[in-house]
Amino acid sequence: GCRNDQEVIKEIPATVSDDEKVKVYEALWDLDMIGNGETVTSYKKPKLNPKFEDTKIQRAIQGEPDEHGLLFLNGQKLVVWDIALRLIRNRSM
Repeated sequence: GCRNDQEVIKEIPATVSDDEKVKVYEALWDLDMIGNGETVTSYKKPKLNPKFEDTKIQRAIQGEPDEHGLLFLNGQKLVVWDIALRLIRNRSM
């Protein structure tokens, strides 16, 4: 499975290390603000669990770890990558 803005994930390649795999908390955190089948343009504040916050990894849009990933943009923590993409698109209009 995946979000609508990503390619469908059918299997995890054997070349993906355990450190690169998305953890359950990271996946739930990413989807926590969106209901099933819901399309949104503004997002609810996610529920954070300090115990697992350090397990989240900055990632590029397709999910691969990337130190320039979009969890942070202009010093603000973003909930999901598509928020950043929508913000960028809206500013350019």
